[in-house]
Amino acid sequence: MLAISEEESVDDMSKRTCNDQIVTAYVTRFNEVGRSRPEFDHLLAQMRSDKQVGALEAVAIARRYGFRVAKTKKAALEAIEKKFGDLVRTSALIEIAKKVRVL
Repeated sequence: MLAISEEESVDDMSKRTCNDQIVTAYVTRFNEVGRSRPEFDHLLAQMRSDKQVGALEAVAIARRYGFRVAKTKKAALEAIEKKFGDLVRTSALIEIAKKVRVL
């Protein structure tokens, strides 16, 4: 089996097709995690070590979960982490806004 590094770029994988089943499964699981940091960290660690997640899959997951364009697996993983942080911050701000009463 081909070893896939985090520095691998989408251009390096031009002869391989993206495994959409893996992409869909990870995007679904990331969406189900919600704001749980321990669950997110566990899932991200699992994705990092998953040999089936190459640059193509990581970039597709980042695009579908994080709405950011990345060219390498490392950049895709960073985009996914940033999206989670944004989700947590936004949720916290919404909760604070709900508690504040405008007189």
